[in-house]
Amino acid sequence: MAKLVTRALTVKEVSASYARTHRNPRFLKTLRRYRRANQKTRFYHAIIDRQTGDVIGTHGSYYIPVRTMTVEVILSDLAWWGKEVVAEVRGALIVAYHDSGRVDQVTCNINSRNFGSLINASKLGFEQVGVNYMSMFDELENGPADYITFSLRGEALKKQVEAYKSEAANDAH
Repeated sequence: MAKLVTRALTVKEVSASYARTHRNPRFLKTLRRYRRANQKTRFYHAIIDRQTGDVIGTHGSYYIPVRTMTVEVILSDLAWWGKEVVAEVRGALIVAYHDSGRVDQVTCNINSRNFGSLINASKLGFEQVGVNYMSMFDELENGPADYITFSLRGEALKKQVEAYKSEAANDAH
């Protein structure tokens, strides 16, 4: 991640990020989950622009004791949307979890209306493994939302890890 760095969020940064999203209820829900991070099985970190030092979003993940890690990335700074940040952060997380030796599968759940994230999951080699119909309440739409479950495992996981490492090595040169 040449342009980005991650670290634990401070309370001040949580408040600033929430304010920057114009009090977006979807982002607030994530910030509430941040409080439950234990840094052993559940992690939440800030995504920071290396040049400015500004928090542009968060990434969170939690470990499920069946060698599975679930990942979410949320950009609160709209100026960074469409700039491959989500794919870059997810890719780096996939490599880190795979290299830890504790994970055989990475999953993510995406709101079916979030087309950008659906495309990013496909770019990273995730395959759709399920749909949770009307499983969450979408505050922005003021109604139920369907979530699509994606998984990256087995040979597809290994292939994606190697591709990401190769791309990172090329970017370094």
